[in-house]
Amino acid sequence: MTTRSAVQRKRLSRLRDVGNIFVPIALAVACTGCGLVFQGTRQQVAIDTIPSGRAIEVDGKPYTTPVTVDLKRKDKHVVTASNDHGAIARRVIEPVSNSFWHLPDAILLPFFGNVIDIVSGADRKLHPDALVIPVPADDAALGRWW
Repeated sequence: MTTRSAVQRKRLSRLRDVGNIFVPIALAVACTGCGLVFQGTRQQVAIDTIPSGRAIEVDGKPYTTPVTVDLKRKDKHVVTASNDHGAIARRVIEPVSNSFWHLPDAILLPFFGNVIDIVSGADRKLHPDALVIPVPADDAALGRWW
């Protein structure tokens, strides 16, 4: 039986150290999808009204226009603007498939990348990515403006 020299033990120790650093990083990269890495799960959407400076609600949260909101890519979002008399203008921002990310996922990370992107919503983009809502005139009747 041979014994290892001090130099050999030192080399093995260095290899283990490199492996302890490299393996977790490689696993983290392998467990993410391309869409998630490059565009994330959220998207900024610019919203304004005509006239500007009106109060709006995005998914029930109040804002004043013009505003840029950070929204989840996988969810549908409702934007509501109203005049002082209660006439409502409502618009919907919807997630649409951004199938571009499925190809790199299929090549680089078969199965895992696509699943991660689909579950996280990173394979989608919000449409429209900018929105201008005409608010009903202040003398408009109560009700909805589509």
